[in-house]
Amino acid sequence: MPEADLPSALPFIAEPRSGIGDTTSGGDDRVLWVGAPTILPAVGVPLTDGPLSGDVAIAVTEGRPDLLDQWPYDITEAPGVIEIRDTLAEALAGRTSRLGAAIGAWGVGHVVLVERSAPAPHEAVEAPLSPTYAAALTRQLDMARVEGLNSAVTIFENIATDPVHAVVRDRTGRVVPAAVTPLSYDRRRVRASADGAYRWILGPEGSWSFTVDGTIRPLVPAGEAGGVPGRPSVRVASGTIGELVHDSASSRSRRLLQVVALCGVLLLASWLRTDPEPEWP
Repeated sequence: MPEADLPSALPFIAEPRSGIGDTTSGGDDRVLWVGAPTILPAVGVPLTDGPLSGDVAIAVTEGRPDLLDQWPYDITEAPGVIEIRDTLAEALAGRTSRLGAAIGAWGVGHVVLVERSAPAPHEAVEAPLSPTYAAALTRQLDMARVEGLNSAVTIFENIATDPVHAVVRDRTGRVVPAAVTPLSYDRRRVRASADGAYRWILGPEGSWSFTVDGTIRPLVPAGEAGGVPGRPSVRVASGTIGELVHDSASSRSRRLLQVVALCGVLLLASWLRTDPEPEWP
């Protein structure tokens, strides 16, 4: 029998987020989930733009959705999600044929149209999407439909995606994935793979800093000489090893602390229910 959990039934596009100490080339691929908010495997935001929005929402995850992806967040602190949502609305309205490049700039490697809360043949809540969704994605010149997986979903592979962590070469502008190793939820060790500008596709903007041997490297603003278009970067040489450090005051850290606190409360409640009453002399 196939897995009853929808993301687990799609292992090649929804692998677990990289664990502490696991090195990847370019970081985790992201997945864009589209469907009714009640059956998405992560907390979504409404697809409010365009005539096809209705009760449809989108969610963006780094690989397989985890506990952090179930926690609501402030959309104003997620410019990437806003841009992905707006570009998807453009594609649905027939105003672009390059959706892949637009969402690929945010590290999205696959788009999944979700129409059941569990893979077939398991019992599930069904919420069919308008055929216009699949038709609009099929028209994109930089996306390819993945056939024959499960009737619960329709999957498109993005052939124009960029790695989340990469060095952009100066002369050619070629994007070369960097080696990334999570050290904790708010720190990553990065090894530059080429000379150029190292950039990361993580938000909110300004919430990360890059240090080498304990010294913070100066940020090159987006579009300035020595940098890259669209986002800030830092100058690196091939083989440079540094740490990308997250600002603990930013939204994702607050969400993590909230999740940890909630888990602590649930564990305490479970312990109180199962702990036998003390025996008194």
